[in-house]
Amino acid sequence: MANCLQQAQQQHETNPQLDCAKLANFFWLGWEGAVSRAKLIKNSAPLDTFTEQFFSLIKHS
Repeated sequence: MANCLQQAQQQHETNPQLDCAKLANFFWLGWEGAVSRAKLIKNSAPLDTFTEQFFSLIKHS
């Protein structure tokens, strides 16, 4: 994940100020939480919410 984020930074597709290693860790923590919540409520909405917010966070402004 960190490598993917670094490549996106090199292509000017994400915020260049972000720490890719920390962001990758944050992604996996959040994704695992969203998966757990989706299983609990038997609905994919938590996955959609997480991905929408994550991509909003990393986009290049």
